[in-house]
Amino acid sequence: SPHGRRYAEGLAGRIDSSESLEAAVEKGFRIGLGRPPTEVERRENAAFVREQMQSYESAAKKGARGAALADFCQVLMSLNEFAYVE
Repeated sequence: SPHGRRYAEGLAGRIDSSESLEAAVEKGFRIGLGRPPTEVERRENAAFVREQMQSYESAAKKGARGAALADFCQVLMSLNEFAYVE
């Protein structure tokens, strides 16, 4: 939904910086889930963001990094772990 995308873009703005994608993924997990990602989660999610960036860049979309991080944040906010507290 447009609302969900806006929230994802807001979170992406909080985690985006000049840091590496791995650092942005780490920050996203800490803010969104209250825990650090496992090494596998960090590596796979950073690879996802890289692939999304490449896709946006091939389509000549401006702000490819921000859009790719918003995609990651949208996925993060769709996890059961985000919605349900154990």
